[in-house]
Amino acid sequence: MNALLASAALALAAPLPVPRQASDGDAWRYVVPPSGSAMRRPSLVALPLGDALPQGVTATAFDERSFRYGVLRFGDESSPRVTVALEDLGHEMYALYVDADRDLVITADERVMGTSERLWELSLPCATEDADGAIRFVPRRVAIELGRTGTILGVATLGWLEGRVRIGERELDVRRRDGDANGFFHDAADHLWVDRNGDGEWSAMEELFVVQPILPFDGERYAMRSSRLGEDLAFERIDGTGFVRIEMPNGQGGPRADVLEAQVLLVGRDGSASLVRAPGAATEVPAGDYRPTMVTLRLAATKGGDPWNYVFSERYDPTEERWRSIAKDAELVIDPIGALEFSIAKVGDFDEIETGERFRAQLRLHTADRLLVTTVYRGRAAPTFGFGSARASLTLLGAGGRRLGAATSGFA
Repeated sequence: MNALLASAALALAAPLPVPRQASDGDAWRYVVPPSGSAMRRPSLVALPLGDALPQGVTATAFDERSFRYGVLRFGDESSPRVTVALEDLGHEMYALYVDADRDLVITADERVMGTSERLWELSLPCATEDADGAIRFVPRRVAIELGRTGTILGVATLGWLEGRVRIGERELDVRRRDGDANGFFHDAADHLWVDRNGDGEWSAMEELFVVQPILPFDGERYAMRSSRLGEDLAFERIDGTGFVRIEMPNGQGGPRADVLEAQVLLVGRDGSASLVRAPGAATEVPAGDYRPTMVTLRLAATKGGDPWNYVFSERYDPTEERWRSIAKDAELVIDPIGALEFSIAKVGDFDEIETGERFRAQLRLHTADRLLVTTVYRGRAAPTFGFGSARASLTLLGAGGRRLGAATSGFA
């Protein structure tokens, strides 16, 4: 699978706001407490560093050889990447530069002032794309810390979302923390804290829950309804559940043998999100209608070596055909890829191309559910971080197979 994606530089229209303390009158609040406060920072997520400047990124006023670089996705898997550059100043001193505006250019004024020689904090927005393709930036604050070996940075989203929810007949205080450092609060690795006894102590043994579609609580089962950003949260007592299982056929009546891992993010009509994984048992979800909005796929390489990884994301308004009904006590089997569709779209306003002219085009690879491939890479590193995205090649042929031009591209 190859795809040619056009890169676009994104800039923020205004300085990033620093998250504030909670105040009365707000529904859900993003809170970053002062340094030293309990629960201020979740565990760090590793961000490996490399010696080469990431592809497509430029650095101004620097000697590139004196830096090491890391790349993270803070937001959707298809969101613009954030490049981090670490400079060793000697004597156990370091300087950190972060391309927070995601314009793929690292400049001297993007240096982050640290709280120590190895710890930095900065405002960095979480980037998410809506169904119309518009990028939305949501304020977050992150911590970046250099490990003892000097080869790996650790990243964490500071603070939490807090609010109150009704669970059964009780109204309780809730805190939600980002466990995988991507800016969201409703992923499988994220933390849900429920102050069950109202003492404000937040006991990990009794009040910390795993984010999942169905939450057992006080002998009852509830459906968790929330967006990934965590701007809303509701618990509904479940009257009926169904199951979702991923199955990818090989075209000969059996399953594909090269699938190492597959994940499908399903969104319900009410906006709730559920993550289905394979291999593994079917995922239990509340009965209702769902559509796939993101697929991540890891395939074994046919000739050995590192596996291939693909991310497909929603780009267009969902059609009614994309919704799937999950009935009570029934199991829905989904093929997250189906019949792939390959197409070419022009970029820009032109009808004809004259000999010698340059033009821009985008190769599009869609799943059967109209999810567009946005990321391709090889290796075993989590797709939130990493280097070495796959390259796509395009050759333009004329009459008789004559080669007119060629181009290559990576994934932004």
